[in-house]
Amino acid sequence: MNDLERKLQNALKEITRLKDENQKLKELLKKHQIPVSNYQDKHVQPSARTEILQKRITIFRGLFKGRTDVYAVYWDSNGESNYAPARKYEPNKKYKERELLPLTDNVIENHLRGNKTIGIYPLLKDETCWFLAVDFDKQDWQKDALTFKGGCNNVVVPASMEVSRSGNGCHVWIFFSEQLTAKTGRRLGNFLMNRTLEKRYETGVDSFDRFFPNQDTMPKGGFGNLIALPLQHYAGKMAIVSLLMTNLNHIVINGRIWSL
Repeated sequence: MNDLERKLQNALKEITRLKDENQKLKELLKKHQIPVSNYQDKHVQPSARTEILQKRITIFRGLFKGRTDVYAVYWDSNGESNYAPARKYEPNKKYKERELLPLTDNVIENHLRGNKTIGIYPLLKDETCWFLAVDFDKQDWQKDALTFKGGCNNVVVPASMEVSRSGNGCHVWIFFSEQLTAKTGRRLGNFLMNRTLEKRYETGVDSFDRFFPNQDTMPKGGFGNLIALPLQHYAGKMAIVSLLMTNLNHIVINGRIWSL
């Protein structure tokens, strides 16, 4: 087990400890009839909460930049679930004829609060993008993703890791300071993946699934592949480990920052 793997295992153990501690604190608050929301927020003025929320939304939108004229919303009905473009409800029109809804601050707020789960389309109309996300799942995803991220660090490409809500996979995000063509972004991904394969030549990188954006060019009549956005309130609680936001050497666990 290398140093990164050992630190990840230690972080996951700390997650379990923090979950137990969090549950005990909730039970203690309940015993003394102290509502959790009041306990957390009663000393924060409404104007301050609004300012804090807006800052969070601004940071979030500054990182996860895709199309703003359309976004995807998660639906779950009769045992089936998927994402679909969000559209205005117009009862006299068929679904695909309804007006597309734009990605607004209010939509982001509802996502962060857990009122809905959304995804964005990273491929812009001019076939550029603001980030590359690399999807890892299946067996050995931890080793593959950490090796990939290590390769990014070696060539000074900032990369951040987001663990999925199931805990059985992750996205590695590479944010660009300016728009790149999707072709260029994906070529960067292929270059970094080849370096990963050099490190994992004995086992391969079977857990790698795909890049986002998933296409170099815009599909005719479509939006390109969507990617689910992280930090959704409920999903964040389920996954515990949230996005490695701005510092490559830290991971955010239950609001606390741990060095890797």
